Amino acid sequence: MLVIHGLWKPGDDSTTGLAVWAEDSAAPPAPTRPGRPPRERPHPFAAGHADLVAALADAAEPARPATALLTLPTRAGVPTDSPELIRTAVAPPARGRLTLAAWQVPTLLYAPDDALALLRALDDLPAVSGATLRHLAELADFAVDLVARGRVLPGVHAPVHETAAGPVAAGGARSVADRAAQVVARAVWRPLLTGTDAAWARSLALALPPAARAAATPGATEVAGAALVADALDALTDAAARVALAATTLARGVRPGGPAPAWLAALAGARRGHRADPGPPPAAGRCAARRQPDRRRRAVRPRP
Repeated sequence: MLVIHGLWKPGDDSTTGLAVWAEDSAAPPAPTRPGRPPRERPHPFAAGHADLVAALADAAEPARPATALLTLPTRAGVPTDSPELIRTAVAPPARGRLTLAAWQVPTLLYAPDDALALLRALDDLPAVSGATLRHLAELADFAVDLVARGRVLPGVHAPVHETAAGPVAAGGARSVADRAAQVVARAVWRPLLTGTDAAWARSLALALPPAARAAATPGATEVAGAALVADALDALTDAAARVALAATTLARGVRPGGPAPAWLAALAGARRGHRADPGPPPAAGRCAARRQPDRRRRAVRPRP
């Protein structure tokens, strides 16, 4: 039996998403080791990539396999079982002080769109969902409910200047040759949290399981629980809105040209990037000249 766990990885459009790993009850428990454990080593009863793919293949398509370094409770040099893991063979209880240690586990990474589909299909999985995955499923259900009630707002996030040398973040230095490069931004949907919705979002942040923050990124600052839940809710709400608008054309009836039609199209499709820099308006000087009143024509001749 597999116990599936989920970790939300915050970041930009290319790195944010759901990382899934699992414990395998059929794997034999690792023997206890006296002494101080090494800083990093493979998790002894974590499921491999092939087992994860076989268990989750019908729910969603993963982006890619990867590995993650997790800080987990450890006793006698062995990670402790999660509460959901049930073993057929009972091992003798390990003795020693409970500490935290780093363990490497195989993971599958899911983009937000595929993560939403996976989290909405947990009841159909041939595996047991851990506390972290069930919490993320609550966030996914909340995101779908917000979209169904229209409690979302469209917006633009993180403009990026695309140059020949690669993307440059907004506000970064640009050479003279790059000034003509187009600005690419992401069209996003964000939840509108007021009243009871805001209270429920705070409750979900307070209910975040401690294991949801087990991912250890070397050199990175620890992400607060509220920020982690907010990032996941933003991404899942955006994915849910696109599912609801899959057969909708938002740019219908909008005059072509400029950033507005591209932004509206990016709000309904799978491709979130769109051109945000319309450039200088054509013949701006002539248009302004036409709007200036002709004072000579409007001059009133004095009566004799």
